[in-house]
Amino acid sequence: MFGDEKTISEVNALIQKQRHVSNLQEVGYGIFDWSLFKTPSMQQHIDERELSPDSVDEDVESVVDTSDISPLACMPVPVLMKVIALLDAKDVCSLGQTSLLFHSLCGDHLLWKQLLNNDKMKWNEVGHASNPSTYMDLHADMSFKDIYLRCSPDMKKKEKFHLMKIPRLIKSYLPLKAPHVVMFGPGLDSDTSRIVRKIINSEDNDIFKNRGPFPAMFPGSVGTGFTISMNDEGSLHQMRLITMYSGTKKSREISPLERRSERSRLLRKVETESYEMKYEPTDSIKQLCHSVSAFICVVESSQEVETVSGCMEELHTLMDLRWTPHTSPLLILSCTPDHDTPRLPCMTIAEQLQLHKLVRPWKVMNGVVSDLHGISVAIRWLIETALGTV
Repeated sequence: MFGDEKTISEVNALIQKQRHVSNLQEVGYGIFDWSLFKTPSMQQHIDERELSPDSVDEDVESVVDTSDISPLACMPVPVLMKVIALLDAKDVCSLGQTSLLFHSLCGDHLLWKQLLNNDKMKWNEVGHASNPSTYMDLHADMSFKDIYLRCSPDMKKKEKFHLMKIPRLIKSYLPLKAPHVVMFGPGLDSDTSRIVRKIINSEDNDIFKNRGPFPAMFPGSVGTGFTISMNDEGSLHQMRLITMYSGTKKSREISPLERRSERSRLLRKVETESYEMKYEPTDSIKQLCHSVSAFICVVESSQEVETVSGCMEELHTLMDLRWTPHTSPLLILSCTPDHDTPRLPCMTIAEQLQLHKLVRPWKVMNGVVSDLHGISVAIRWLIETALGTV
């Protein structure tokens, strides 16, 4: 049952106080206004009658006087907690602003822990700045409510304009060089591989337009790609898209993740000082990782959890700080072939790939290959982060 000892104690104390000062409270959901107690005589009168928290009856079945407060507040505390537990986070926040009684109830530690555990699996995105696990590890003093409000994409407030944003605003209107973006990942070897064709072929969509190829950045055709323009809700963006496949088409058809690191032509085996065999990118891929601005890792989220985690070694190898700058953002496109295909939650993808270990901006966002739903929004975040216009 919800309601930790601290919440129950606070609520019972408020109930006892409310009985003695109800004549100073608004009828219904009035909020205590302690500024009314300015005269010494009135303050002394209240202090004499007010109960201390230590003397509050510990019986949680205590109810408030029904003479001049809401009928809802007359319910026993355990029943109120069960009712509040049925609300979503936004409704809990709204109810908590109605009175001191509901402010204490709606701030319950166990209530927000349950809301966080349940709702984080429904979020359509999670990133380096909105990962609950990061706040739990680094900020042990933060309450579950604070973590929820900071991480939930549905609870984010619109940022207010201030003067410090003017340089960034001006920069967003200046002509910027299209960033080089590398796309790779197991999703290019499975049922979601059509995403590359749909982005490059302008006839398949109204969002992305192919402006033509650009030459290789390094000898051996390394870094060849296409200049892509993107129209996202009237906002125009450009990127130079480079696609990296782990192997030939024939080798990729064997299994998207079977011995992926071993057969990937992007990686090579190296022997460490302790004679352990590890992987690192080939020399040409190292040069590419150092030169490009951002990365897209496509993951098919309709697969099993174990299958998704099979690409973790390849991902972390490419994102190593020795050859990939920490300023280069990473987008994990969690894709399904169509809208009817069940998917793993973004939070599960982030946990399986251990993205919290990466020292760079990253985000996991949902996308659908059939109509490119959600993909333009995700790529817009990547481009704006790479250019520093977010």
